[in-house]
Amino acid sequence: MTIYFVRNGSRDEVKIGFTSRGMDRLPELQTGNPEKLHVIGWMDGDKAFEANLRDRFETARIDSEWFKLTQDLETFILCNSVTGIMPTPEYRVITPDQASAILDMYNYAKQRPLRPVWVRHLAAEMNAGRFRPTSNLIVAKIGRDGFLVNGQHTCRGIITSGRPQMVLYVEWPCDTHKQVDELYAVIDQGRPRTFKDGARVYGLSEVLPESWVSPLGSAVMMIHFRWEQENKNKTVDIQDHIGMAFEYVDATMLYRECIRGVDRVLRNVFVRRSTMSVALATLRFSRERVAEKAEQFWRGIAEDDGLRKNDARRVVRDHLERVYIAGGDGGKMHISGEMMSSYKSARVIANCWNAWVEERTMEFAKPNENLPIRIAMTPWDKPQRA
Repeated sequence: MTIYFVRNGSRDEVKIGFTSRGMDRLPELQTGNPEKLHVIGWMDGDKAFEANLRDRFETARIDSEWFKLTQDLETFILCNSVTGIMPTPEYRVITPDQASAILDMYNYAKQRPLRPVWVRHLAAEMNAGRFRPTSNLIVAKIGRDGFLVNGQHTCRGIITSGRPQMVLYVEWPCDTHKQVDELYAVIDQGRPRTFKDGARVYGLSEVLPESWVSPLGSAVMMIHFRWEQENKNKTVDIQDHIGMAFEYVDATMLYRECIRGVDRVLRNVFVRRSTMSVALATLRFSRERVAEKAEQFWRGIAEDDGLRKNDARRVVRDHLERVYIAGGDGGKMHISGEMMSSYKSARVIANCWNAWVEERTMEFAKPNENLPIRIAMTPWDKPQRA
């Protein structure tokens, strides 16, 4: 989902708009407008964020969506969005040979992995005459060098079908490779960009094993929204999401080492967002205060080497083996078991951690998922409110 800023020709007028289809809407906006429209900036955001921006610049409003390009609004666009003039897409007929040449000449190394199923679907649509050019084929250009940042599946579909197709084609000028990466990260067309796409663009995949990227992304979102269920549908800007993930890379690598010996099935429950979010919080924040306590806690749970019944780590281990999460987060160990929300599961684990660092015994944990979470020796170490 994208918030865009479109300038009305040379006039000091800017439309603040929202689209779930990336920048494909420009041809629609241009229809009936005598002035040449240019996209001067865009950012990740939803309808609520769009409404907040319009309220923020209310004094510059011309009508419902158009605003005077004041100094404050121009500064906001320059400082907070990906900026640049987007050329108007043009319709082109692309042959299979031309599609192959585009892929060869304009290879972009950070593209998402090709999805053969999607290629076959597009090819079938093309062969049946149902394909419509609803997303742009975008080549970012730095001088003579080009990078295909959107449209690899369309090109592959044209090659597979063996039929020329009409597409919306854009060559987008960029000054640096960083601008190319930002353009790729923001464009949201066809199949949506994911956290893993952003991880490749911003280098997170270079410092973490691939199988740990998505679990980390889910865990940091749970941390960011403080394990509160009412926040479960909220999102953050992809760059902010990646930035938060980088803050927990060291804790993730330490956690990976703590659970190294578990089998594949048990690993699935250790990387649930409910489990991993608490693990990352304890491993990142408690080490300065209680030395190796966090590593001992998580290694003990993973190894399960003679844990006593009243050991808090035993309670966590039993919880992970017995409980499965509503919505399918992380699977379950047994066919039978108790279903629980991620938010309540995180509180069970946090209560066990609290008992462990406070050297209390416990045989079960029954937290109230409606109360704020408490995780000892971390920024969330506050008494729960009744």
